[in-house]
Amino acid sequence: SVIAPVSHHLASSMKNRGLNGNYEVIPNVADVNLFQLKHKKSIDIKRILHVSTLVDDHKNISGIFRTLKSISEIRQDFKLVIVSDGDIELSKKIQLEIGLSDKFVEYNGTKTPNEIAEYYRDSDFFLLFSNYENLPVVMVESFCCGLPFVSSNVGGISEYVTPHNGVLVEPKDENGLKKAIIKTLDGIENYNPEEIRALAVQQFDNDVIGKQYLELYNTLIS
Repeated sequence: SVIAPVSHHLASSMKNRGLNGNYEVIPNVADVNLFQLKHKKSIDIKRILHVSTLVDDHKNISGIFRTLKSISEIRQDFKLVIVSDGDIELSKKIQLEIGLSDKFVEYNGTKTPNEIAEYYRDSDFFLLFSNYENLPVVMVESFCCGLPFVSSNVGGISEYVTPHNGVLVEPKDENGLKKAIIKTLDGIENYNPEEIRALAVQQFDNDVIGKQYLELYNTLIS
């Protein structure tokens, strides 16, 4: 009776493919009790979190490495913290070929949800530079932890990222990404983690999303 995609972008894409129907957009959900506010950070080295499969055609990890290499030539106050269940050795090879020093990258393999939540809380902002997305759960989790979200403007991401919680750049625009990362490194104190989290709880909490589905079911059976 109803098609319920998690973003308006996905709904439009499905309609453009001829998948007609009654659409009701309901976003992804996060465990707001697990993904809590970040810990207070050191002012010396900013921790930039990236959680993904590391598939380069999708996540454009090579674009991230090239951008960070360029930034590393003018400043060294950051580290990219990667958590992935993907091919870490291949990413290390890409990193080596690009010439980004190991000093600026930390790799972590498959982790439990509790462990991943701790990485969020220990980071300063999240970085995503995908060539395509839908409504990434990592964005939802970042916001629940009060983290700013720096990302390519793909899929439904722009439906939730504002100047108050992140920065968007065009996909594949490495110069734009460089500017966005530097802006965030220099302006991390301008973001309010409590406000970022409060809005995320209103939008993505289990209870909030559950009520939307319950209302939808009740409407359909009434």
